[in-house]
Amino acid sequence: MITADEMKELKERSGTKQLCTDYTLDTLRKIKEAVNADRVRIEIGGRDDGFDAELCVFKGDRVYPFLVDRSDLDASMYLVDFVKESIESMMP
Repeated sequence: MITADEMKELKERSGTKQLCTDYTLDTLRKIKEAVNADRVRIEIGGRDDGFDAELCVFKGDRVYPFLVDRSDLDASMYLVDFVKESIESMMP
């Protein structure tokens, strides 16, 4: 579960260009719970490669990075399922 302090930090660190929506925070919480992650980090904006955000999932001593479109952050179940399946396929 993401704590209130973590949610506040996510909103503050989401960049000056675009703040996290409640849908985005809900998606991050669902990802963290679905994969039993230690931490989930999102950096929105500042990319010039066609992706809007970088999503990093921290689980144990591993980091799983994902480049995502901003619209995918609000489509929570699609992204949650994608991240969960991807991490499960990468685990030893």
